[in-house]
Amino acid sequence: MKSFLAFSGEAGSGKDFIVDVLVRDYGYTRVSFSDQLKKLAVKIYPWLERDYPPEAKEKPLNIQLKNELITKTPREVWLSLNDLRKVEDTLFVRMLEEELALLNVDNIVISDIRTQNEFDWCELNGFTTVYVHNENSPHEKNSFDDFSRSLSALTYYHLTNDMCGEDFIHDFMESCIIEGKQ
Repeated sequence: MKSFLAFSGEAGSGKDFIVDVLVRDYGYTRVSFSDQLKKLAVKIYPWLERDYPPEAKEKPLNIQLKNELITKTPREVWLSLNDLRKVEDTLFVRMLEEELALLNVDNIVISDIRTQNEFDWCELNGFTTVYVHNENSPHEKNSFDDFSRSLSALTYYHLTNDMCGEDFIHDFMESCIIEGKQ
């Protein structure tokens, strides 16, 4: 049985943590709208890594180039490229579609719905949408968090990440996805 899941939630809610468990324990293939942005960022800024551990995303890079010191955080660099959506609103949706066309897998999980067109695309393409909430997130809120909160009323499921392990993820998978309630 094919299973398509897509997660939304504020920064630091635990979306990547949940997706990592789904990949490891349930054989999902992870894709992401923001990975499309990160691919572009690495092409534009070859000194930038493709991704960083969660704690490093908020720390200044402090990379010395020939005539310049880069002090932005990785997240600030990625968010600065978000203006590309002003040229083509569905740019990252289009890029993700192109990536998915190359995959031949049954279980796909998207880790980061952040805009209305991403949400609409997920709904149109049969993804079960899940909102993740974490009351104790230490992360600074960003411009996408307001929209993520508004999505909570539209998603099929809500998960609360209490930061007490993985049991809530396995419970969700067993009761909502595996038993055919998707």
